Amino acid sequence: MIVKDKILEVKNLTHYYGEQVGCEDISFDLYQGEILGIVGESGSGKSTLLKCLSGQISPSQGMINFCIDKSQPLQDLCKISEQKKRSLMRKEWGIVQQNPRDGLRLRVSAGGNIAERIINEEIKNYSKIRNKALEWMDKTEMEKSRIDDFPVNFSGGMQQRLQISKILSSNPKLVYMDEPTGGLDVSVQAKLLDTITIIVRDLNVSMIIVSHDLAVVKFLTDKLLVMKSGKVVESGLTDRVLDDPQHSYTQLLTSSILQV
Repeated sequence: MIVKDKILEVKNLTHYYGEQVGCEDISFDLYQGEILGIVGESGSGKSTLLKCLSGQISPSQGMINFCIDKSQPLQDLCKISEQKKRSLMRKEWGIVQQNPRDGLRLRVSAGGNIAERIINEEIKNYSKIRNKALEWMDKTEMEKSRIDDFPVNFSGGMQQRLQISKILSSNPKLVYMDEPTGGLDVSVQAKLLDTITIIVRDLNVSMIIVSHDLAVVKFLTDKLLVMKSGKVVESGLTDRVLDDPQHSYTQLLTSSILQV
């Protein structure tokens, strides 16, 4: 039996916007190589939860324990310094934005965007950095001849592939994806999902994906959280939750009565 390392441990995570609840009393564990999906209708709290988990906003209460070093206990991200958190965000986890323009520097070359994540103490040589960028463009099925092109001239699908290349190039432990196929046409979505699946399984990276599209989470994720009014109303293995929903709200979502 293979024992997987715990990457993330979330306990009683809560965030308030004044008196309004963004998300409340969320708890779950995530292990190495697992992909967790978060679904719910607009205003359910899934985006607030993602922002708390990824360090974009600070929770009002609760703990987000992250595996910084396998030889040490998990550390509460709410208690580490901002400098340490920024360092982790550059290397140990990454955020794939719904709009890839928010995650890319549009007037920096494709290769330059990827280089920002992979330049470190071990890799400083220009040719090694460029070769690494080319390698990642190839993995995400981008034309390597476009390494010096600016992302502003890419299609939406290619911009999303470049953003994914950039984030994954540093071999992070954990990746957050916010509606990774949003705004893309069906054929582009399908190809991108295939690419994500192959790369993520190959790297054995953990992921948390927020999506309004149940077909996307069914295809990509292992486990699922269903949110309503800031709370998790159902959770479990993705196939079980979607094929045999127990909560009435999940039943509405899966029957497409609600727009998520």
